[in-house]
Amino acid sequence: MAPQGSMVRKAWDVEDEYFVKDNKWTVNAFSRDHDGGTLVAHLDDYVDAADDLGDLNWSKKTESWYRDSFRYWVGDVLYPDDDAKEAAVFEDAGAFDMAALQFEIDDAYLAEGNIAYEVVVGGLDDMRRGEEQSTQVPLGHCGAQTQIDLGLALEAAAEAGDAEALEEATALASSATICATKLSLSWDKIERKAKQIQMIDAAQKTLDRNAGARALHMFVLSTPTLEALAQTWNAVLKSISVAGAAVFVCCFLLLGCRLWAAVFMLLIVAAIDVVLVGSLYWIGEYCNMVTTVCLTLAVGLSIDFSAHLTHAFLHADAHGHHRESAVADAVDRMLAPIAKGGLSTLLAVTPMAFSDSYVIRLFFVICVLIISVGLFFGLLVVPVVLDAVVAPLLATCRRQRRRNDQDGGPISSSSSSGRRTKNHSSHDSLLELGERPASTSADDRYHLIHDDDDDFYDDDDDDDKANPRAAGKT
Repeated sequence: MAPQGSMVRKAWDVEDEYFVKDNKWTVNAFSRDHDGGTLVAHLDDYVDAADDLGDLNWSKKTESWYRDSFRYWVGDVLYPDDDAKEAAVFEDAGAFDMAALQFEIDDAYLAEGNIAYEVVVGGLDDMRRGEEQSTQVPLGHCGAQTQIDLGLALEAAAEAGDAEALEEATALASSATICATKLSLSWDKIERKAKQIQMIDAAQKTLDRNAGARALHMFVLSTPTLEALAQTWNAVLKSISVAGAAVFVCCFLLLGCRLWAAVFMLLIVAAIDVVLVGSLYWIGEYCNMVTTVCLTLAVGLSIDFSAHLTHAFLHADAHGHHRESAVADAVDRMLAPIAKGGLSTLLAVTPMAFSDSYVIRLFFVICVLIISVGLFFGLLVVPVVLDAVVAPLLATCRRQRRRNDQDGGPISSSSSSGRRTKNHSSHDSLLELGERPASTSADDRYHLIHDDDDDFYDDDDDDDKANPRAAGKT
């Protein structure tokens, strides 16, 4: 549902106020007869399909030219005293098509536009409005206008007494075959577009369960807007998934092949997109083709701020800074570049705000949202998460590895201890900031890893007491 005051809501309000009467929504169902005669072979199924559409909970009325008028018109008007010819109409495809053409021409039934024909021979003189010009009916052309041309040609030739023109029009009429039909459906007017899509899908499933409807290729016609909206979310979810996978791979490679960092960046991108979707309501928009495209662009535009700060944190932490100072050093180093990048991007898209195009102005608003939310996450959320969650986990892993080194290395004489040590090693590999250098002794490994890290923990004194070898060297 579009928010109050939005352009879409205003358009819908105008439609409801001036063009929608009795809370009715008119939808059309069509059939397509590719072979000629298929409709005659499935007349009962055709009626059942119209009845099934009329039985839908939201259906007010289903107008069927055949069920409601034509089959009675044949016996009452066309052949009132000839039962044999009346029966032949519903058995022979040629007789049925000719009778349907005459039915469409009959102004008393106002059936015009519910049946489409195609003519398979020649051309006809266009005598509409007394114009003396000839038009050709395309071979195989299917359209409701064809029966209008045929009817007018027959009437004009009969009134003028032109035997040649009447013969030509009669030949064309006899060659005309039904190629498509229309059923008019009156449904309850529903404001929500998502509900309208569900109603059309349910009606189409109803037709698909009817064998005759499938043979006639019957379908419920949707509007271009509903068709686009029905495909929008599936398309945008697929696009976001592909873009998210690309972001994951790039972050994994550029952040030192650290799995946790790539997963962290992917979660940040997902959170930014969720915030953007929620923000659409507050700017008076809804999820349409333009906004969903912008959601896909947000995956690439918003990751830069968070990725740069995370990279700076990894660089600072790898040089042995305190947990707090590593995050602070990353923010101190990257605050100005990230802010300048965001502001320069905002400056670049500012001219779009003065465009007369709704799409361009909406794109500007979404870009402002993307940059604002990206800066918020990059400069506030990411530092907090790094300081409160990531850094303590990394410190725990290093502390555990230090204790393993103090106990004599990763290999233990006990099989159970060996299993525990291997589990710790595999856990370290997931969160490790860098590769551990190879060494031949526990002391070498300890000093290579923690050479600049003596002040990284607040309990180093306790660790020195537990590690006489390291304490003796100091």
